[in-house]
Amino acid sequence: MPRAAPAIPATLACELASALWVLFETHGYWHDGVQTNQTALALARRTGDRAAQAHGLNDLGVIHQFLGRDAEAIACLQAGLALCRDLGDRWGQATSLNRLGVVQAGLGRFAEAIACLEEGLALRRASGDRHDQASSLAGLGQAYGQVGRYAEAIACLQEGLALSQALRNRWHQAQNLHGLGVVQGRLGRFTHAVTSLQEALRIFSELGHRAFQADILERLGTAFGELGQFPQAIASLRESLALRRELGDRHGQVEALRHLAEALRAVAQHREAQAAWQEALELCEALQIPEADEVRSRLVALPAEETEPETPQAPNIVLSG
Repeated sequence: MPRAAPAIPATLACELASALWVLFETHGYWHDGVQTNQTALALARRTGDRAAQAHGLNDLGVIHQFLGRDAEAIACLQAGLALCRDLGDRWGQATSLNRLGVVQAGLGRFAEAIACLEEGLALRRASGDRHDQASSLAGLGQAYGQVGRYAEAIACLQEGLALSQALRNRWHQAQNLHGLGVVQGRLGRFTHAVTSLQEALRIFSELGHRAFQADILERLGTAFGELGQFPQAIASLRESLALRRELGDRHGQVEALRHLAEALRAVAQHREAQAAWQEALELCEALQIPEADEVRSRLVALPAEETEPETPQAPNIVLSG
């Protein structure tokens, strides 16, 4: 009889699934990520390994977030947080809180997001883990920027950037540069925003993290548009859209399409703008997100002469006689 394969410890299975996370993110293999992490999580539950369960739930929550499954992401992260609290795992709590805050911010639940991110940062400061502090500062800085707390946002992001530079942690350096560029854009400092975002893009491109590249390219496109540099804006937004299609990021496609439509309209490419808005609307309706109303109003507001096909003119024939 064939021998049964040796059992894999639940902790090792979850660690292996976590180690593959970069591969899932880099190549957009999110559905493979779901299957891998669910398998590891099932093993952890079957063996009663609660620490491995918490780890698996946190990683699965992030993958659901990238797939636009916000309800599933929150459920996983809250369950992971509860387990980490029961286990007294302060590092795990901080990880759950940081990731949960990012998801909540993406849903516009800024009070909940900031509460999670502040608690996560406090735990990481208490632990003395400077690398993770730099990551928490990036998330909290962006959340502060989203509610107009710009001084606090810039303070967080500059602290996170200085810390990550001192530690030579390029990933967290890019995270904080990304956040700084976003806040600078919100403040109307578009030239500074372009500089920060281009440096973040360079680092993430070298590291091979395409999801972050896609987001930064969208932000760059918006900043270029505000500066009146529409060819650069359109090129950046099209590159962002292409990456997000490859990654299966439908929420990200909506944002890239909305900004692309605005840039195309600004240079009188009205039919292409209409096509971008129409595609954005179809995605919004499929995702059942509130942005559908805004996109629909943009389509309705397009003047008829901008969207109707041109009527061919009859040739002017002169008869000699």
